[in-house]
Amino acid sequence: MVPRKGRTVRTDDTHADEVTSAEEVRQASEAAAGERISRLLDPAAIDGLLADADAAGLSIDGPDGLIDRKAPGQPSRLNETHRTALAGVIERHGLPREPLEAMIDARCRELDATPLEGAEALEWARGTAGQAAEVAARILDEGGVAGRALAAGAIWALSKRDLPIDPAEAELAKADARLLRPAAFPAAAHAVLALKPAGSEFGKRMRLTWAVARGRL
Repeated sequence: MVPRKGRTVRTDDTHADEVTSAEEVRQASEAAAGERISRLLDPAAIDGLLADADAAGLSIDGPDGLIDRKAPGQPSRLNETHRTALAGVIERHGLPREPLEAMIDARCRELDATPLEGAEALEWARGTAGQAAEVAARILDEGGVAGRALAAGAIWALSKRDLPIDPAEAELAKADARLLRPAAFPAAAHAVLALKPAGSEFGKRMRLTWAVARGRL
């Protein structure tokens, strides 16, 4: 092929080099992700995941094998970009392992079709959205006191499932939210929509804005 004036023609060798380079980058990324899994998860948690996979008939070779294993059924919404970003956030903010593992454990309850009720529902809500709110509060205010966004996240999760909200948990959410410093309050602010539902998008925005401005649910 004759090159056109003023243009660079990529040869097959150049294309092959680029493909090889991309493959090396992918392999390096997978190796780094495997190392992050080993650092962030307790060895017992990794062993549990591998045992569960083995019981399900999936052959996984150590922590690295947890990265690319595709489970049957609907594809995961978590792709490599998400995983890399999540690992970066965990490392950048020095997030503790415990709340992240608690969220994974709590989510496992959702695999059971039995309806959530009472104390079990509250435990699930605290373990999922409650822990997520805690992680968000830590990211927003790394020097803040832990535990003050937990109840707010929990009542939000209960409201999204149309589950009854325990009055004591609602009062705890409001009391703890008042103790959050301004930087961390947005981690709990959405709970105001569980305590005081709004019928329109504009109403929701106003409630959220007013809650953040006051620092109260």
